[in-house]
Amino acid sequence: MILSAGELLSACHELRCRYGCIMTRNGTFCFCADGFEVGDDGTSCRDHDECAMYGACSQTCSNTYGSYRCSCAEGYALQPDGRSCRAKQDPGDSRPVLLLGGPSRIVQTSLNGTGLQPLRSLAANGSVWLDFQQSQETVCWLLSTESSGALRCAETRNLRGFTREREIRTQRSLQNVEQMAIDWLTGNFYFADRVNDKIFVCDRRGETCVTIVQLDLYNPKGIAVDPLMGMLFFTDYGNVAKLERCNMDGSNRTRLVDHRIEQPTALTLDLLKKLVYWADAYLDYIEVVDYNGKNRHSIIQGSQVSYISALSLFEDFLYATHSDPSSASPTVELLQIHRFNITAAPRTLTSLGNSPALCVYHKLTQPKVRTHSCAVDSYGRAGGCSHLCLLTGSYKSRSCRCRTGYILGSDGQSCKS
Repeated sequence: MILSAGELLSACHELRCRYGCIMTRNGTFCFCADGFEVGDDGTSCRDHDECAMYGACSQTCSNTYGSYRCSCAEGYALQPDGRSCRAKQDPGDSRPVLLLGGPSRIVQTSLNGTGLQPLRSLAANGSVWLDFQQSQETVCWLLSTESSGALRCAETRNLRGFTREREIRTQRSLQNVEQMAIDWLTGNFYFADRVNDKIFVCDRRGETCVTIVQLDLYNPKGIAVDPLMGMLFFTDYGNVAKLERCNMDGSNRTRLVDHRIEQPTALTLDLLKKLVYWADAYLDYIEVVDYNGKNRHSIIQGSQVSYISALSLFEDFLYATHSDPSSASPTVELLQIHRFNITAAPRTLTSLGNSPALCVYHKLTQPKVRTHSCAVDSYGRAGGCSHLCLLTGSYKSRSCRCRTGYILGSDGQSCKS
């Protein structure tokens, strides 16, 4: 029934709206000023929490009465749009670059894909994975095949080439390792083994290695660490495809996503907003959840993000490498994806031949702390542990682990045979 103007006006008066009344052909409704929303009673107005919306601010969001305010973490500057944060460029600072690796070489390029510069030729067969420890100006790469695996690290000054290259001989074989991540606070290496279905960690010298995740793990693919929170994140597309989280010693394992997920591969973390981004190679999407598995959002979906090999993140953008393995000569493409403007199309920055490994190299991607629970003590032991110190649940908490053949003593630190 269509109401007359007089009936609509009378209905508005009866509603007693706190702010204003809208008259439509089918009835009347209350509305509120910008920054407010209609309350549960249908007439009052309450503050709208803009900070609850994904992407309201690049980094920190403070809700105010009727509005909100964005701010940035130390090292970043708020941009004129009032919501984006860009890394400050102080005198002497190195600019952020992308490190890319494949069987033939390790290269670097600017964030817009220009200025491709070779750093190390490899001429290897198998998979290559990269990570770094910026505080030590060290880049590490893992060459993994079905028969062997080799972990090498080199020092680099402002990425002007590698020096003092060395092999880290780990106590455990690195063959079939699918992914690697470095805890930049302790220097520990984390590895995902897709054949033996486990995630294990080795100390910075490779002398002690222990398995931390193995049960209900059937095809681990991507891993990422947040040492400040003492957390490890990983994907698994075995019997049940899932995205999970645990402490960096394997405790407190929590499933974050296990529905509308088929073949999760790469993942990356927003350490400031506590977000996990991951790619699904079967469903062709990149999505995000928070560290508790809540507030899930789709960033992009479609063939342009099929077969994602690696993900990394800096400022407002995701960087991804992808290729089509069904192609006669698959070429890796480097993509830039705006993670907050989901209507923006991804940009193909450059083609890379066969260099699928990827990470953004910059000091702000690895936040520092004054000290942590695995700091080396006066006896040269990390966290006072005889063999291996692992952060757990926070950089202020740790657990000690022993290599195979030893058990942890009653003091929680010493290892006994």
